[in-house]
Amino acid sequence: RGAGELQTLHWSDLDLARRRVTVTVKPEYGFLPKDWEERTVPLTSEVAELLQKHTRKEKCPVVFYSPLNGGKQASPSYMHDRCKEIAKAAGLDEKQWHMHRFRDTAATRWLRAGIDVRTVQAWLGHESLATTQKYLEPSEETEKALERMRLPF
Repeated sequence: RGAGELQTLHWSDLDLARRRVTVTVKPEYGFLPKDWEERTVPLTSEVAELLQKHTRKEKCPVVFYSPLNGGKQASPSYMHDRCKEIAKAAGLDEKQWHMHRFRDTAATRWLRAGIDVRTVQAWLGHESLATTQKYLEPSEETEKALERMRLPF
């Protein structure tokens, strides 16, 4: 699998003051955004704050430096392996953790927060609305809210 959005994220892709990240083509890494479309995605204030504090490696354009590949980019396997190490250290089943899970979680949380599916589709770079709709699964919270509902009479 080729380099992804996080592995090729450059500091120049971030607008932390406006809390935005732009997903751009990176031919030097062989990276093309989904459906070949560049897009801008908002960041939460928490994520923008964390990125503001994130250490910059001198003369390295990428946000998530890796000791692999001469530091040019974090290889997919490096970030994947780190994700699994962190999950294991946290007492989680590392088999269930992979980089795409963060994208899945973001999509599900956006939709459950009431952000419309077309906006989430654009943020994720999905060509098909059906691809985005797979994140519209019922949640336990929704079922609990239904249990608390009472008839109006």
